[in-house]
Amino acid sequence: MIIKEEFLQFVHTTDTTGKGLADIIIQNLHSFGIETKYLRGQCYDGCASMSGQFNGVQAIIRQSYPLATYVHCAAHVLNLAVSYSCSIQEIRNCLGTISKVRDFFIYPKRKDVLKNEIEESQECITKKTLKRLCATRWVERFYAVNDFLELFEYVIESLFIISKWNDTDTSSQASNLRTSILKGDFIICLLIVNKVFSYGLPLSKQLQRINIDLGEAMDLAEDTIKELKSIRSNAESEFHKIFENALTLANKLDINISIPRITGRQTKRVNIETNSPESYFRVTFFIPYLDTFIDQLNSRFVNQKMLLLDFKSLISTDENEAHFIRLAQKYMVDLNECEESVLLAEFKLWQRRLENIGSSNIPKNAMEAIVLCNRQVYPSVFKLLQIFATLPVSTASSERSFSNLKRIKTYLRNTMSQGRLNGLAMLAIHKEVGIDVDEVIDQLSLKKRRLDFLL
Repeated sequence: MIIKEEFLQFVHTTDTTGKGLADIIIQNLHSFGIETKYLRGQCYDGCASMSGQFNGVQAIIRQSYPLATYVHCAAHVLNLAVSYSCSIQEIRNCLGTISKVRDFFIYPKRKDVLKNEIEESQECITKKTLKRLCATRWVERFYAVNDFLELFEYVIESLFIISKWNDTDTSSQASNLRTSILKGDFIICLLIVNKVFSYGLPLSKQLQRINIDLGEAMDLAEDTIKELKSIRSNAESEFHKIFENALTLANKLDINISIPRITGRQTKRVNIETNSPESYFRVTFFIPYLDTFIDQLNSRFVNQKMLLLDFKSLISTDENEAHFIRLAQKYMVDLNECEESVLLAEFKLWQRRLENIGSSNIPKNAMEAIVLCNRQVYPSVFKLLQIFATLPVSTASSERSFSNLKRIKTYLRNTMSQGRLNGLAMLAIHKEVGIDVDEVIDQLSLKKRRLDFLL
């Protein structure tokens, strides 16, 4: 068995309220012949019209289909946690400067200066340009920061060259940007963000997989949180490595890393008494950023964790009878109204099956458990595992469908009918589906046309 997420069509709408969007979704599902009585999961991002508790799409759909469990897209949840943790002033300023430098070098003439500096380098540089610090393409955030760090010296040299140009506006921008990044606090923030983003990168990639289930997603999130907590508990030694790298880079560029001016009364930033730059930046930058990121991950993934408690009983050998019974009672319609004693007996036999295969072979997710589960012997457990496996984790596949629009609706082909748009989208998205030319001609021949397709 494999999990498949299929694009159906783009739908034009003028009503963006929760009620209007919910009606459009249900109507289109019916038009495709999909039995909505089997609707067991729905996944959206966190905007109010979709996830609202009372008037959102998920709430309105659940009024008609109570078993359609709403899951906030896990990839969006991670992105919100990253975005909120980056709202710390120093980190926000650092990322804002990176974004401005990238936008500055987007023009061909300026980009050529950076390209020439990289090509003239004696070192082996794999990156040739700066990446955009995109707010929606989550994985690109790490690569944008990492590439900027690798090209840091060449960016500074390029800005210095451009600052000597006769163009007053361009040269002044280059000079200001160069001054902004030639600061000790910017270098330290750059290294901190690069380190923390590297821990969020694997999680972000895994959450966008099609065949991941909610249990595996939450396990990955827990592992990430535990690793960040480990860094936090060893903040002194971890930051010492970052600070040593910052000193090495600063010495190469002749930058002095020092404590900002301390006053008797400071309200806009941390005002700790210390003579050590390392201690100052660890307390003001590193620890608050880590604490905020960990708190955001814990608080934003709490709904998924609560949803997962009952389903976890299906792939665990612990005593989980209460969780299983609660899960079975919720989906009693799918289990053909079985008696509780029968369900409990089947669950205990399934638990014995898991114990017999050994702890090293215990399934890690619902898909692995389905392979082990005999449908005839454990029908109720099999049905619950199916629901568990198909509960949505993220809307990454839908986001990729939208990405095809930039290839379909170009400036030369911007106006088209809804049917043509959906047809081109199906061709672009479902590339693996073969097309029979004869069948296409037969379909076209059914419509009255000036050109005869069949003689």
